[in-house]
Amino acid sequence: MSFWEETILLINSIETCNRTGQEVLKKWSELKSKTKLKELKHRNDMKLTGGGPHPPALESWEEKIINVLSPSLIDGIDGEDFCTQKDVWIMGDSIPFWAGKRAEATGKPNLRTVKRISLLGVRGLGWTGFRHSYEGNVILSTPPKIIAIHLGGNDLHNLTICKIKNCITSELKYLRTAFPSATLIWIDILPRKE
Repeated sequence: MSFWEETILLINSIETCNRTGQEVLKKWSELKSKTKLKELKHRNDMKLTGGGPHPPALESWEEKIINVLSPSLIDGIDGEDFCTQKDVWIMGDSIPFWAGKRAEATGKPNLRTVKRISLLGVRGLGWTGFRHSYEGNVILSTPPKIIAIHLGGNDLHNLTICKIKNCITSELKYLRTAFPSATLIWIDILPRKE
């Protein structure tokens, strides 16, 4: 059973009416968009000076939505919309994060290729946090043709090799299920200096 089939079955098991895959995706997209806007307004209101009432806090269900989305979906990376079609996702830790910043700063967001590339890096990320950081992209985005993953250096000091191997295997299976036609590329682990 595919990722989407499981998701639809789960939602329909708790709903009074059955929804199609497109209806589920549309509903999720609407909830995500409204919650993201509310969170951004809340953050902006908190930066204002002067008196006045505190901006309304998020509801508990809205906080859960925010927690599922990666920080880059909330904060954005120079206005990039991750729900648009991208040919290549380069996902991982601070290496893709800083590569994305550099690519944007030099005006080369697609790294001088004809492919559309998303550099989706999260500083300090390890394999145990991988799914949580990117699940919003997996659920909301059009499947890329290639997913390159640069991850694991932050895990070398915290996890055993066996645990790292198990995390990698589990997460690659998850991506394979979510994106069956994408080519998965795992970039070797770059050891970190202590």
